[in-house]
Amino acid sequence: MRESIGAIVFYERRTARGQEYLAQWNAGWKAFHFVGGHQRAEETSLNCAIRESNEELELAADQFQIDPIPIGRLKYQSFSQRAQMETAYQTTLFSGHLPQKSQQLIERNSQNVWVTPTEIQQGRTKTGQAISPTSALLLQKTGRLSCERDPHVQTIGVTGHRDLHPDQIPDLQVRLHNLFDDADQIADGRSLHLLSPLAAGADQLVAEMGLARDCRLIAPLPFRLEQYEQDFTDHQLTRFHHLLEQAQEWFSMPERHESNEKTLNPEASKYAAVGRYVVDHSDLLIALWDGQRNHKRGGTEATLQYAIQKNQNNGSPIKIGLFPVERSRK
Repeated sequence: MRESIGAIVFYERRTARGQEYLAQWNAGWKAFHFVGGHQRAEETSLNCAIRESNEELELAADQFQIDPIPIGRLKYQSFSQRAQMETAYQTTLFSGHLPQKSQQLIERNSQNVWVTPTEIQQGRTKTGQAISPTSALLLQKTGRLSCERDPHVQTIGVTGHRDLHPDQIPDLQVRLHNLFDDADQIADGRSLHLLSPLAAGADQLVAEMGLARDCRLIAPLPFRLEQYEQDFTDHQLTRFHHLLEQAQEWFSMPERHESNEKTLNPEASKYAAVGRYVVDHSDLLIALWDGQRNHKRGGTEATLQYAIQKNQNNGSPIKIGLFPVERSRK
């Protein structure tokens, strides 16, 4: 199978049309696509993103900015239209910024266009030109664009407390092992995916067990990586990085711009958003909950309640595996 390692930069802005992404005409694909390309053997993914931006946008290094820490890394298989063969992709995603003057410069070139998520999903610019299906795939895989569920995949999500009592872990592992056995039978040959934000405690415990069962680990993170790392102790952070390296896909959840979020605790809002994402994309939710109703926004109870309400509202049905737990009070 053909392999492709590369980097992509999401250059974003907000206008009267809402969220927009910069796309550039790709002559080989005969379609618009995000800025980026194949990574050379001697390059880091960041250097690849910088070089591709220099070359494709024809801008000097001081005319654009790329955040040095990735916002995602994806490993997946897809059919390459250009190569006409199935391809294994490893793509590192970065967030880029263009000053107003740089935007004016690139807009003089008709090969550069700003496109909305709706246009990307429809595969056409507002003037009817083609947008690469890979663009939609990248936004779908990073929570930036909705997509239909894959009928060939059975997805397990997890929510739970960070401070599980250590004496309870062995019993939990046995019960979770039995649940994964049941999930294998329910999947009936379908691929098993596991959605875990990899927070300390429940998220990391279930992720480790899922990897041991050859689940495809996908990690939606509530914050940018450098901010999320501050939530962990040294030991927890080491464990987090170890799991992140084993994840087939990980990405930081997109920034939201709803006005009603401004008065709320932004950190709690982001935890709530990643909890809803896990529920919305899972067939089975594993919930490790102590049963305490604290009405904490973005907490385990809130995520579990969201799943219950979704079932009651005749949304996409989700099975819930509830595991009562004790917490370590320090």
